[in-house]
Amino acid sequence: MITTNFDNLIVDALQIYTDTYPFVCGHEALTGYVHVFRERPLICKVHRDLLLGPINATRGIHRLHEAWAATLRSLFSHYTPFFIGYGGNDPSLMGRLRSFAPEEIRGRLIWCYYEGPDRTLEPSAEIESLVADHNGVLVPVPDFDRLMILIGCELDIKPLDYVLEERAKRQTDRYQEQILDLETNDYPQLLPAVRATYERAGFAWWGWVLEVDYAKDETAKVAVYQRAIEALPDSKQLHCNFAIFMQDVRKDYDEAERLYRRALELDPDYAVATGNLANFLTHVRKRHDEAERLFHRALELDPESAPAITRFAIFLTDVRKNHDEVEQLYRRALKLDSNDAVTTGYFAHFGVRSRWRSSPGTVTNRASVPSNTSMRPPRFQSEGFACTAFSAKKYSWFSR
Repeated sequence: MITTNFDNLIVDALQIYTDTYPFVCGHEALTGYVHVFRERPLICKVHRDLLLGPINATRGIHRLHEAWAATLRSLFSHYTPFFIGYGGNDPSLMGRLRSFAPEEIRGRLIWCYYEGPDRTLEPSAEIESLVADHNGVLVPVPDFDRLMILIGCELDIKPLDYVLEERAKRQTDRYQEQILDLETNDYPQLLPAVRATYERAGFAWWGWVLEVDYAKDETAKVAVYQRAIEALPDSKQLHCNFAIFMQDVRKDYDEAERLYRRALELDPDYAVATGNLANFLTHVRKRHDEAERLFHRALELDPESAPAITRFAIFLTDVRKNHDEVEQLYRRALKLDSNDAVTTGYFAHFGVRSRWRSSPGTVTNRASVPSNTSMRPPRFQSEGFACTAFSAKKYSWFSR
């Protein structure tokens, strides 16, 4: 993007709405670093950046610095210029555009000009002359915001509220995983501070999960969970975590099922509890039809969850014997998270059991699994923050 503005609106937008950061050429001294083909977005501020002595006086904008001449010529020779929100009132950039021969600009100029509320406004004579010289096109457009919506529709860009929500969720997940990965068992004095942090962030249930980890034995852990649910009776995460504990540790299956279903009463769209209950029903209750419905429901709620896809693949392998769909599911899960040891291990195990026709070496080398190992599917706690993980060394599952 080439702009006469020196603010950072475009930079901020890229940071908010995308996962990339642009190269910003905000001073003529940096033009030597501008390359036509770059892996990241390029923003050229011909009147400098806000923090690098911006040029906004009449005398300063009368002539564009010579350092920009070769840079702009190179860019225009490879890209078709598309003008949005530029009124041509800047003598420096307009002068440089007039200096280009038609063959020096790739394609043709596409100049969008504001038509006004009554659709009666016209571009300046200077713009009309420049566009005509380069066999360009004048395009009347509404105001900037409406134009962005129109362009977004043509490019099939998702609404930004959806983008913001998805990015915020990913960032929140990464943050919570980093906090959870902090080893606090050797530093009990950290627990009050960490719990206070969670409470301020609206994740009071998380502090209770840490307190469960500190409890010395099963009886103490049950007591902590009971106090936690008494304090936070509407916490779906605590009910789900407690259900996993009662299932895996205490083997109290009736109570585990009650807790899973209570979590879903609190939030029928809670994908984690839906998938965990499906696992419970197929492996403990042997109610496979109900389990399959819940597996499908979990994937509907969170279609990009590699753990949910992996659990369904395990179900199809062990119960339905549908191996053709299983391989597709594993590959889909690994596409979402290629470093997931759980999925990698199960995929390798599936390859060994089904006598993989293609070469499974790339997978089995990453997570070696003996063919006679009885492997249990993972259960994922508290939105996947305290989740089960596969230990390739011990061929076992553990929760943290």
